[in-house]
Amino acid sequence: MSLEITIFPGAAAIAEPAAGAAAAANIKFRLVIIELVYCYQVYVKTLRVILVVTLAVVSTAANKKKKPPDVEVMEASAHRGEVKVSVDGRVRNSGEKPIKQLMLVFDFMAPGKQVITTQKGAIDEELLAPGQEAVFHMELNAPPRSVEFQINASDGSGRELRVAKSGPFPIE
Repeated sequence: MSLEITIFPGAAAIAEPAAGAAAAANIKFRLVIIELVYCYQVYVKTLRVILVVTLAVVSTAANKKKKPPDVEVMEASAHRGEVKVSVDGRVRNSGEKPIKQLMLVFDFMAPGKQVITTQKGAIDEELLAPGQEAVFHMELNAPPRSVEFQINASDGSGRELRVAKSGPFPIE
């Protein structure tokens, strides 16, 4: 006499009556395997959903447009004197809002683009309207070993502004 137990279609455990405990253990083992396979499939589907959502969020953040620059350097030049550097140029408010008390920040660099010193100077115009250009003429201390400079900017409240075409420019 034999005992046949069907767990799912196509799978059967056949055991002799004397081996009833072994057959029951085999059935329990197969049920655990089935549960593990089912749980694994649910786990993989959950991970896929999480991955798709994460990719959607990341791609949305990457597609955000960068804010346009607040100030654009139209031209800039520097000429070294004995103790001073004469810096001349023209800037434009390329933003959408007026800029109060535009302060230009000059980073003087040694060969290898290492910043040696930073010096500031304000433009003459108190308020620079959107689209308006302003010229600047400044006499700054001549840092030794400096070969080029770049221009950054801030407004009267000290807020850093985004600058387009900021350099580096050579010091002649």
